[in-house]
Amino acid sequence: MGGAIPGPLCNLHKRPKFLDDGTMCRCESPLPGPTGTELSMWDHPTWGKSAPSYLGNERWFEQRYPDLLEHARTVFVEAVNDWVDRNWGEKQYDEVSPRIRVIGKNIYNSDDEATRNKALLKALASPKRFLFDNAFEACGDVRQSKWEADKVLGQFAIDIVTPVTINYSQQMVRIEPVHSFAWSTEMYVDDTMGLQPNDPIVTGILAQPLLDNVPSRRVKRAKWQIGGSGVKKDS
Repeated sequence: MGGAIPGPLCNLHKRPKFLDDGTMCRCESPLPGPTGTELSMWDHPTWGKSAPSYLGNERWFEQRYPDLLEHARTVFVEAVNDWVDRNWGEKQYDEVSPRIRVIGKNIYNSDDEATRNKALLKALASPKRFLFDNAFEACGDVRQSKWEADKVLGQFAIDIVTPVTINYSQQMVRIEPVHSFAWSTEMYVDDTMGLQPNDPIVTGILAQPLLDNVPSRRVKRAKWQIGGSGVKKDS
């Protein structure tokens, strides 16, 4: 590539970019070795005991969805930074976040045409916020198998913790004041685990025992610190 800077590239959806150190994107190759806390269908039962609300699956998601995570980080950083530009001086971002919903293969590859079309319409209507789990497959992400999508993970969401505290500062540069801001928050994978009352298996005399031992519950499967910064545009 003639005068291009050497280094790996992500060439997907007309947005090629260099993969710099410090980003979460690792599209050049998967890291060797174990993928951390593996996901399993046996994560769902609690056998009537209390279950953790945080599962520590960071390594698995970083290996499986590196570019999806980088896409999510970029969406959240742009949302908060743009809000600060429009609301300079406000100290808390407490807007509805641009939550990203990831659609599992069991939905977009469903045998039911109506289910497939519903998923497709969501993705087309809001391409940054509704994504198929193979959205970045060409860049190295690995989609779930139909078994994983149906029994293990399936649909999940990526979100950030709000409110986000915005810190402002000022420094002199060549005798001129420059106003800047910085912030940090937690980005996390949000999932609903367990059985739902409308699941086909939840029926008859076994319905209540199943719901007691495989209860529906919200969990954070993984979490990371992210942040942003910038200067006042008229500085």
